[in-house]
Amino acid sequence: MEGMNGRSVRGVEGYTRWSLISLAVGEPVLLWLLLHTLHDGGSALAGPGVAVLAVLVLAHTAACIHAMIAALRRVDPDRGRRGLLPLAATTAAVLVAVVVVLPLDGPAEPVLASIPRASAVAVIGLATIGALSARWPMRILAALTVVVLALVTLTQLGSRIGGIIYLLPAYALVLVSMIASFRLTVWLLEVVRELEVSRESHASLAVAEERLRIARDIHDVVGRGLSVVAVKSELAATLASRGDERAEREMREVRQVAQDSLEQVRTLVSGYRATDLGTELAGARAVLDATGIRVTVTGSADGASPAAQDALGAVVREAVTNVVRHARATWCTLELGAPGGRGAPGVEDGEWCLVVANDGSRGDGAGPGTGVDAVVPGNGLRGLAERLTPLGGTLTTTRSDGVFTLTASVPSRETA
Repeated sequence: MEGMNGRSVRGVEGYTRWSLISLAVGEPVLLWLLLHTLHDGGSALAGPGVAVLAVLVLAHTAACIHAMIAALRRVDPDRGRRGLLPLAATTAAVLVAVVVVLPLDGPAEPVLASIPRASAVAVIGLATIGALSARWPMRILAALTVVVLALVTLTQLGSRIGGIIYLLPAYALVLVSMIASFRLTVWLLEVVRELEVSRESHASLAVAEERLRIARDIHDVVGRGLSVVAVKSELAATLASRGDERAEREMREVRQVAQDSLEQVRTLVSGYRATDLGTELAGARAVLDATGIRVTVTGSADGASPAAQDALGAVVREAVTNVVRHARATWCTLELGAPGGRGAPGVEDGEWCLVVANDGSRGDGAGPGTGVDAVVPGNGLRGLAERLTPLGGTLTTTRSDGVFTLTASVPSRETA
């Protein structure tokens, strides 16, 4: 399940939902085929009765779909049982209609059409148990299976009981296979949801830990200085009220402590702001991996000047943020080229080059002639371009065939 993200969760939810719904939709189709076979075989069917049966079958199908969707919602499983009453009511009504409308016997071929009532009860029971299989305990599903098998047998008593011999084993096998398949699919969905919750919790914990670290640093640096300022200010006020000349000395010391604390805060903040490009690339890999995007990082920042690392590190942060928040990417590559190495088109020798590409572009790629579009930069990209310009660097973005590419370059030496 590595690389699972929100899109994957929605994909598994959609697959599970439509797998269950397809079974419910199969109920009216199978019953229509049964009625069609009976009609072609010469069985006399009352028009109003068939119409009522058709309406009840559609109502039962809707109740099955409602029960399935309710069971798959990300809420308390007990809420998934709210659809039980309409499901039970429509099941009972359609079973009564089957007994009243359909004949006991049908054409000799095929076998299932020869026992129309039993076949219809089997189809209705299959859809009903399928609607309940997502959440209900296995012992209840097993009991319902026995009940349905008994109803299938009872509806055929007195005529062509031999056809049941073929129907019951096959029906039991289909039921067991269906229940096992749907239970496995729902279990997979729950695992995917738990992985998504775990990923979100991990990200929240990482943010909380970083906040605690910053809070500790600020407490150690600022708290100590403010404590000294408070004590000495109170002492200076007491001395001043007595006319003691030492009050002036205490206030000078308060000023010195305040200036020292301010300098320490500036040093602390500059330490937070100092950018290590290698660390930024590693962080980008971790962030993209955590969101389920395949990421490839190539190149080394060894030898890059602090200014180049700071500028390109900002590009990495902004590019990765855009990929995570705004793109629907499945892969992303970050390629760092050193001066004198293979760079991107338009990048001169002697420049550090960073190329970030991903397949999350939603543009139409209708550029004239070449199929390549220039991209109108947003505030973040415009700010990066303004940050690179004083260093003699450049920032370009293109979109081609659904691939968005950002290219940033910075001279290996700072410009004067």
